[in-house]
Amino acid sequence: MFDELGDKRSRNKVIVCLQEEAKDIDKIGKQIRLDRTSVFYHLKQMQKEGIVIKKFVGKRAYFGLINKYRKEVSSNSSHK
Repeated sequence: MFDELGDKRSRNKVIVCLQEEAKDIDKIGKQIRLDRTSVFYHLKQMQKEGIVIKKFVGKRAYFGLINKYRKEVSSNSSHK
């Protein structure tokens, strides 16, 4: 369904998008220009890998980076 290179690029976009705060699927999709189905697919895979966590506020699901990954991305971006 998804090619490996596309997966990595899209997941990197999701990680960067979630750096500052948890967001819902619609907001993530708008920011990284992916449809809901693709965003959901990547978030589900990233949840399985322990990269993101899902929290509910009312009926809406928000996804955020697990702290370990937030720190890794911040330090990698500051070395550029």
